[in-house]
Amino acid sequence: MLAWKNLDSMADENENSTRLVGQLLYSERFDDFYSARLTPDQEKSYVFCTGNDLEARFPTAQNFTIVELGFGAGLGFLAAAHLWRETATADARLNFISIEKYPLERDKLRSFLRQFPQWEKLSETLLAHWPVATPGFHRIDLPDTGITLTLIFSEVLGALQQLEANVDAWFLDGFSPAKNPAMWR
Repeated sequence: MLAWKNLDSMADENENSTRLVGQLLYSERFDDFYSARLTPDQEKSYVFCTGNDLEARFPTAQNFTIVELGFGAGLGFLAAAHLWRETATADARLNFISIEKYPLERDKLRSFLRQFPQWEKLSETLLAHWPVATPGFHRIDLPDTGITLTLIFSEVLGALQQLEANVDAWFLDGFSPAKNPAMWR
């Protein structure tokens, strides 16, 4: 079950502090890269999909819920959504809930995601439904996939206090505790 209540506005405005450095996203706010490798798609697939044994768990699940702390550029979501489409039964549902205090602008997200052709269709669908960066819950049903993405644009603690969900897997994907202590308290 997924339920939500009223959510207070984000404390800070969404500043434009993320830039593309080569093929990696860099956050000036946190003085850190969004991923540690030159192959961020492989990193996210390994850490989150393999780490949660999703290839074995998805085929037997009728409903599966993932909660992610830190949507970033959406690579954790895209890796899980791609694996879901390859392994889940046609009538199964994936509910992916992600909390992000500083959502990327659509154009910046588009520029970054172009380098991952294996996720091109999913990326195009995500970008076509990408919401305006306003605080609160934004639900995106991806047509013909069995996937619902709920983006929560808020700070983590407040969002988690409002969220009620039966969670099957967690993706903890924020910047390191040294760079972003508010996410890890």
